[in-house]
Amino acid sequence: MEGWNDFFVAAAGTASVLAGLLFVGLSINLERLLRVPTVLLRASATIALLGNVIGISLLMLVPTITVRRSGIALLALNAGVAIFVGWLSQRSIRMGPPAFRSAQIAGAVLCMFAMAPLLIGSALLLGGHTSGLGWLVPGFLLSFAATLIESWVVLVEINH
Repeated sequence: MEGWNDFFVAAAGTASVLAGLLFVGLSINLERLLRVPTVLLRASATIALLGNVIGISLLMLVPTITVRRSGIALLALNAGVAIFVGWLSQRSIRMGPPAFRSAQIAGAVLCMFAMAPLLIGSALLLGGHTSGLGWLVPGFLLSFAATLIESWVVLVEINH
């Protein structure tokens, strides 16, 4: 797992900055946000994806972690986040107005699609295969893409 430290430091920093910006954007519009529970649910899923990238990155920076132990920790973390994001997305879709249902489904699919490579990478690491690290890269990139898109949608929907 040598040579990955810079990647995980950069990913943790990027996710932290994006999460901070999202928190600022949400706090500025908190009163409106609380009136639209579906937007609040989508924002929560977005923050969970960013928190997941931060969690993965920090776990992988632990100097003494083995490949298998990282697989155990990441599989537990990613499975928990996938379940949580899926639950939030399902509630948002069910509670939201029918006119926005297709957009909410697209957002949910995008978020869950971002989780797939992270779960695959975790499973490979659990099996002792360092190739699982390579799966974290598209998982992080998809997580960043999903959170940027969803953040924009959330901030636009708050102001409508």
